[in-house]
Amino acid sequence: MHESLWNIGYRKGEHLGAQAARTWDNCIRRVPSCTSHFVPSRTN
Repeated sequence: MHESLWNIGYRKGEHLGAQAARTWDNCIRRVPSCTSHFVPSRTN
């Protein structure tokens, strides 16, 4: 039971992470000044 709940939470976290990554990429492409509002988790 706990394991399945953990897996569900992990999948949700993964989905949110992917969504955030897409939003971050779109933000960089559209508005370069977006970097001043958001701090990137990964440095490229």
